[in-house]
Amino acid sequence: MRQPSKVSNSQGISRICHTCVGLILLMSISLAAQPATDPFEPMQQLLAEGRYALATQVEGPSLIAQFPDNPDSYYLYAYALYLVGDSTSAQDVLTESLSLSPDPPVMYLRLQGILAAEAGAQAAALGALQTVFTQAPNYAHASDLAQVAWQAGAYDDALAAFTNAENLAETTEQQGWAMLHKARLQRVLGQLDAAIISLESLLDILDAEPSTNGLPPPAYAQAFLQLGGIYEDQGDVDKALANYEAARLADPNARVASEAIARLEASSNP
Repeated sequence: MRQPSKVSNSQGISRICHTCVGLILLMSISLAAQPATDPFEPMQQLLAEGRYALATQVEGPSLIAQFPDNPDSYYLYAYALYLVGDSTSAQDVLTESLSLSPDPPVMYLRLQGILAAEAGAQAAALGALQTVFTQAPNYAHASDLAQVAWQAGAYDDALAAFTNAENLAETTEQQGWAMLHKARLQRVLGQLDAAIISLESLLDILDAEPSTNGLPPPAYAQAFLQLGGIYEDQGDVDKALANYEAARLADPNARVASEAIARLEASSNP
């Protein structure tokens, strides 16, 4: 029997945020091997430590002054600018990096795609992120593509990308979020039976996963919450209430679940 425990109660598709995507992008940096006195190491260290102001105000401009013909100088500076929220300047600097690199590496194209998405240039973002995934298929790249495709209304592409993310996941937590987002999109598209199958499969996977500190993976309560919403959409009040209750047990602070329960109970007992 499933034993819900406390997890996050956030809903909707996970948006690409500066902090989350910044950390993922940092993990993807794979600059060419450098000697022990790597001139890029101080900049990388600043980014790893979250010292973005120093990276943008001092180290980034200094790198470009020292290595004006090296595209990595511009990329790292553009990346730092992105992390402090200056996407416009980041795009300008990244353009310089791309102009110096006739065959830009995946990390350049990934930042280009994310910046394009932030600027509302969805077609350009999808093109860049599709190239990134084709060149380096992994969970993070599939997730980037899926989220931007959803936002752009390219639902078939988004579903395919979420499925790729699910299959390429390296941890149960990654697999869980990919399956959860896929189910959310299926629900949006009216594919309710398919969404139920996705969510039940997700719960089976999470049930089989050993808990950490007595807590299940974060997607657990969200799966119950989505199931409650689907059954409510279908008019099955009893199943909706059961799943909303499971979500609330998993996270007593799940306001959405509590509100849904109150709403359904009020409608059932006028």
